[in-house]
Amino acid sequence: MPKTFQDAIEFTLKLNIRYLWIDSFCIIQDDLKDWEIESSKMADIYQQAVLTLAATASSGDTKGFFSEKSSAINHTEILLPGGRTSGIAIRQRPRHWNKVTANDPVRFPLLSRGWVLQERLLSPRILHFCASELVWECREESICECGGLHQDLSPGAAFYILTEQYKGMKQQSEKTDTLTTPRSLWTRVKSYNLGSNDGDKGEQIAPAHARTKSSPFGIRKTWLTSAPSPGSRATPARSILPVDTPNVARSQALIAREEEVPGFVHHYHRLVQQYMSLKLTRPTDRLAALSGICARMQHYRGDFLAGLWWDSLCFDLMWYVDRHALWHLNAIRRDEYFGPTWSWVTATSPIQYWQDVSNYKDTVEHFKEQLAHGLAEAQRTYTTPLILNRARIGYKIDVPGKNKFGSVTAGMLTVEASCVPALLEISYAGKCIQNKEEELAMDYFLLLWTDVSEDHAEVKIPFFADYRLEVDSQYRLFDDAELWLLLIHPQVSLVLSQAVQDGSAVYKDGEPLWQRIGIARLSEGLYDTRVVDWMRNSTIRTFKIV
Repeated sequence: MPKTFQDAIEFTLKLNIRYLWIDSFCIIQDDLKDWEIESSKMADIYQQAVLTLAATASSGDTKGFFSEKSSAINHTEILLPGGRTSGIAIRQRPRHWNKVTANDPVRFPLLSRGWVLQERLLSPRILHFCASELVWECREESICECGGLHQDLSPGAAFYILTEQYKGMKQQSEKTDTLTTPRSLWTRVKSYNLGSNDGDKGEQIAPAHARTKSSPFGIRKTWLTSAPSPGSRATPARSILPVDTPNVARSQALIAREEEVPGFVHHYHRLVQQYMSLKLTRPTDRLAALSGICARMQHYRGDFLAGLWWDSLCFDLMWYVDRHALWHLNAIRRDEYFGPTWSWVTATSPIQYWQDVSNYKDTVEHFKEQLAHGLAEAQRTYTTPLILNRARIGYKIDVPGKNKFGSVTAGMLTVEASCVPALLEISYAGKCIQNKEEELAMDYFLLLWTDVSEDHAEVKIPFFADYRLEVDSQYRLFDDAELWLLLIHPQVSLVLSQAVQDGSAVYKDGEPLWQRIGIARLSEGLYDTRVVDWMRNSTIRTFKIV
């Protein structure tokens, strides 16, 4: 029996506790059916445990609870008043984890594992066995033997408090349906512009400048290298959000755009960001290792879509991989299926969310100025962000096992929103040193056509790729690859390419399937220097994204 298991049994007996649950003992190894059944119970197991024992400083199950290296202790004599002396023992202050070192694989190997995140968040009490001391975490406090750990709420306490708070909000919203409740927020946004609660379709917004169907990628390659001249007829970039329609009250639309996203949306985003920086022995466990947390969240959320939530789908879609994370050559999209490309589950690098995209409006101040001067009024109807068109979203998720928050075998989003075609440009950005090895750094750009003057011109916009697009694989893309930008928020678009399998385009029921390859956001700097309205020539189109 591994040393860590022996220590766990011994410690449990000393606490006079009769039952001990060890996952690798209590779940039949290499039995997929038993794994699916037991993994769906993880939330209950950890949340109802009397105590969770964590071999935090152990690098494996053969190392045991306690470090083989004892802390160096120095003995010295000190002089006391009256000429007396006394012995004193001195040791180096233990190192504790914080937001930076919580996933340090050297000092705290256990905390770098993906499965451990939900174990910490769900367990009411955890006892950490560290290199030189014990650390206690519960729903009241975190405390260590040396007294040097900051007296703050443990991660589990924070998660428990927020979960109970949001459950209370949900219950209150079902009674009152006030403006500040999540239910009211999503309901009114869903009914805005297209569709309503009962699925009726409202008046369709027609594109003002539709591209001809015969040549959707008729983009000339005389790319714009400077900002438009002051005298050019540049479209105000802040006018892309529709501000009124004949069938929807203006006050309702403005309220929906101004309201902040409920806090539980950002809370989940932070959890996912932290989780994606941790390690998994089997990447296919990406969803299963978070399923316990999601099971607890469902009480105040709703349908779970392969790592995203239906009630905040458009905001959940806005994850991105930092450009520096793609400097690693292993930042590729694997051939093995982990989930749909629109979910962060498929990312092989840490992901992030924009914290300043917190509502439905264009947050750039210039947009407000244009509205105040009435300059956007004449062009209010030529874009439809997906975030204001939720009635036109459909989804289908295939979950093979009994854990509905676990691994999926297929997933498809059917969406309808404004879009524009673009071409891909991959450029060499230089060399970098990663883990003492020299690697190539690449930049990715979108080349798209826009009206910025009397003469048509093209602009080059950087975007965040989800993986190394140029690395040889079935997902490899080349320069001038045909892409589409799908507007999901006034400032943010998904970057899509046609799905390919074995070198051939993939179709379903005669319609092409699409895959996400990245995400683009027009920054304030790009707005201000180029006054680019990237959706000026948009059309409304339906995409099936897998």
